[in-house]
Formats: sequence, structure tokens, C-alpha cells
Amino acid sequence: MTDGKVLEVLRDTDGQIEYKYPKGKVSVVTLVMPGLRTKRIRVENIPPEMSQEALQASLTPDGKILDIQVER
Repeated sequence: MTDGKVLEVLRDTDGQIEYKYPKGKVSVVTLVMPGLRTKRIRVENIPPEMSQEALQASLTPDGKILDIQVER
């Protein structure tokens, strides 16, 4: 996804989208994109069953993933 498309998604969603779990629960996911050349993307409220490998695989088409940090 190009920077323009990312900015468009952030603008259109006010940086928040809903994630619906397979069992029906809905969580609000916050999207942010600070920085210039490298992008730091914070993804919140990821379902516990999603592994870091799955997250990385889902983000890889948008660019090279340098690091994933787990925050609590």
C-alpha cells in the first residue's frame, strides 16, 4: 500500500477500524503512521489467537517489516 493510500485509509477511518472476531465479538483497532522514511505502525486490540508470524505475513505486502514489539 502506498503512503497516499495509507493516509487515505487513516483519513477515511479517523485512524480506527472495527475487527470482528470469528465468534462475533467486535474490537476497535487503532491505526497510526508516524515517521517519515520508516513507518511505525501501532496495531492495537489484536485477537490473542493471532500469532506474530500471521501479523507479519499480513503486513509484508505493504513493505519490509523490521521489528514487531509486543506492548502490554
